[in-house]
Amino acid sequence: MCSQTTSDDLSAQGRHEMIWDTWLRRRRWEKRLDADLRFHLEQLINDYISAGLGREEARQRAYREFGAVELTKDECRDQRPFP
Repeated sequence: MCSQTTSDDLSAQGRHEMIWDTWLRRRRWEKRLDADLRFHLEQLINDYISAGLGREEARQRAYREFGAVELTKDECRDQRPFP
């Protein structure tokens, strides 16, 4: 018995591929966002260390100055180019 592919099967497969592709793009985007935010925080910490602060105090000041990381992520997500 020969199996035939219907247009409904192709549509379902196409939807599955689109969902998978969107998930992968979001995941890559989130990883880049995390890396970018970590980079900026580390730069700020290093700036404070260069100014003479200890590592822990520099870290605390950088986080205070930078603000809420999760809120920043949410704001960035609101601006992303895909759903």
